[in-house]
Amino acid sequence: MLSDDENAKILAVAEARSQMREERPEEYRSAQLLQSLLDGTWFTPRDTRGEQGMHDFDIHLADGRTFAVEVTSDRSQTDAAFQNQVKQINQLPAKGLAHSWDVLIESPGKDHTDQTAAGERSKSLKTDLTCVLLQIEKSGICAEVEHIASYRCQGESKLVDRLRGLGVRSASPREDDTGKTRIHLGQAALSGTVGQDALLDAVEEHLPRKRGKLVNAKNQHGAAEAHLFIWLTIGERHRFGRAEALRYVEHFGLDGLEVVDLQGVDAVWIALDAGTGDECRHLYPFLCLDSDGWHDWRMRRS
Repeated sequence: MLSDDENAKILAVAEARSQMREERPEEYRSAQLLQSLLDGTWFTPRDTRGEQGMHDFDIHLADGRTFAVEVTSDRSQTDAAFQNQVKQINQLPAKGLAHSWDVLIESPGKDHTDQTAAGERSKSLKTDLTCVLLQIEKSGICAEVEHIASYRCQGESKLVDRLRGLGVRSASPREDDTGKTRIHLGQAALSGTVGQDALLDAVEEHLPRKRGKLVNAKNQHGAAEAHLFIWLTIGERHRFGRAEALRYVEHFGLDGLEVVDLQGVDAVWIALDAGTGDECRHLYPFLCLDSDGWHDWRMRRS
């Protein structure tokens, strides 16, 4: 029979796990994945009750060892802010337009922290987009805006350039039998050269920021190993190439991918944040970098 203190500890861990699942789902999913991959017996949330400098959770292995884990999401602040603002203004009323429109746009900004640009772009879409589309309809150049290059082309209409300035990459009219024309905003597809080296960018960006917590977990809290877990996000302009590099690895493998100095951390895990379903973990390689180099730990389909 367990003592009162032991029961209290078990209940406290269960409560912390439940709180993690509700409030920090990315950490919870990371813990579940690593527990499965490493044949762990349990995981314990550590960054609780406002404790400063603590890593996110411990994975307890069957052999008695404990691995400390810190989780981070490779999100673009600009893209996330812009996507949220687009959701708030979507769908735009299109009074005076002859058609409803499907408009694909890209995130603004010079880098992933430029949230000011996100707000300015969403305001411009609200105030200017309907007017520009109305002029395009009147000018009869709808076909010219179905695909808009990122640079100005010789001989194109100034109206096309105005859409480009709003971040529009495609605008297509469609019939709408509701009697109320609307402009539906969607995310433009990203394009460009993709290679496996984009994974190094993610590691080299996040490892220095998280290293302190992880080294402290070994030095002060007795963890046998310290691991960084990075969730990559797909479809973000200012993070383009990182998640896509996983698909490159799937086709061409890990040969040639450089080893990064882990700075006292034992391993870095990289996975695609593709949703909560178990099937999502099989869509892309599931990578780990440790002292032996890079490995693909993709879980097998059950």
